[in-house]
Amino acid sequence: MENKISPAVQLYRIAVENKGFQQGRSRLRGIHARNEIVMYAIQYGLQFFADDFSELPYPGEHAYSIACGEEREFDNRSACLAIEKCLDRKPFLLRDPDKKTPDRMYYGRWFRWFGGDHLLCTSFNDEKKYFTACKYKNGRSREYSEHPERVFKITHEDIKKFHNMLDENSVLIKEGK
Repeated sequence: MENKISPAVQLYRIAVENKGFQQGRSRLRGIHARNEIVMYAIQYGLQFFADDFSELPYPGEHAYSIACGEEREFDNRSACLAIEKCLDRKPFLLRDPDKKTPDRMYYGRWFRWFGGDHLLCTSFNDEKKYFTACKYKNGRSREYSEHPERVFKITHEDIKKFHNMLDENSVLIKEGK
């Protein structure tokens, strides 16, 4: 039986076997080009298989942000799943207070947290199973040079508590309390 190869890996193999992007150029240019191929595969919505990143280079957290729909023009769920497997990351699924369905947390995502604070996801700690989010004095309009007012390390358990609080508040509002 023939092993199936995902469209993302097929594109990568075609480009790498061509090697046109490396002729007479630096090793760094080749690495950059390989990462760009993976980014294009994510952006164009090519299908990824769960183990694809055993062959493909992982271009970094920005790739996960794009796969999760950072630009909201698209998302690529199969790329999310492949990256999560590569990183051994259980996705952090967080819903906004005014929505019923959660979205994946990714680097650069703004979200509301307890007390209505607007936080920005700034990094993941896959080993310790949390992500870091920061609150800035001016909320979402912060300057990049501004230091955070407060830093949060948010776990899956914290998200569960947040969702329970949202559900409890929703019941109270429906009951008119």
